[in-house]
Amino acid sequence: MMSATRRRRMGVGISALALGTLSLAACGSSAADAPASSSASAPAPTDAVPVDPSSPGAEPSASDAVLPEGWFPELPLPASASLVSLNVFPDGKNLNSIWTVEGTAEEAAADYGIRLGKAGLGSLGTIESDGMSSTDYAGAGLAVNVVVTSEGGTTGLLINASRD
Repeated sequence: MMSATRRRRMGVGISALALGTLSLAACGSSAADAPASSSASAPAPTDAVPVDPSSPGAEPSASDAVLPEGWFPELPLPASASLVSLNVFPDGKNLNSIWTVEGTAEEAAADYGIRLGKAGLGSLGTIESDGMSSTDYAGAGLAVNVVVTSEGGTTGLLINASRD
């Protein structure tokens, strides 16, 4: 398993990538214009992952959502989200994803935190700085770092996950 320090460092680096991706999205660039992920096993970006957002924190079942290739089935999907990028590491135990989501950064962080809680993950702490928050979660065999940003009216969710 990746150490908390290494996950945070990776999260900060990927956060910079997320901000750049969100800036492109805010300028009218679509997910299809974004560069493909560096992982050979990662799928091409998709415009949307259908999720039923009928209630905050509602966990979609397999019949309600289509999981992106390589996504950990035990990791909940964010609500009302469009997948920008997914990188699944060759070991199959680590993934990084970038999503654009509806609502404010605070709403997106709260909703995804509820989803993670329902999946058996607890919050280990949050760091907030300059319109960005980073929260670590652990449980259910996973260590997850969630970075939420808002840039130019677009809210981004960066999810880094590692399996035990």
